Amino acid sequence: MTYVKEKERQLTITYNDEELITEILIKQGFMLTYKLERQTGFTQNTVFLATDGNKEAYVTADPSLSDETVEYFMAHTDKKFICIERALDTTKKFNLKEKMQEKFFAF
Repeated sequence: MTYVKEKERQLTITYNDEELITEILIKQGFMLTYKLERQTGFTQNTVFLATDGNKEAYVTADPSLSDETVEYFMAHTDKKFICIERALDTTKKFNLKEKMQEKFFAF
């Protein structure tokens, strides 16, 4: 294995999606009693609706966001959306931030 490949392998972070989502939701002010409900309307990504009685947000830990998912949230700017920053290219990230403002959060 080359030196570069070895270093890249060391940088690869493995995580459990549920643990990652819990950490992000807690950091976003959700209570530990939050509920996740998978949203079946999304066919390209696994998107959940997180609710805790006070807060509500759509969240995904998918490593890449489809155009379909991005377009949905750009058209529904009344909803809060949380995703992994590396799941977005520069254009998708800019467009979501521009359209959704404070309702978009990439971690």
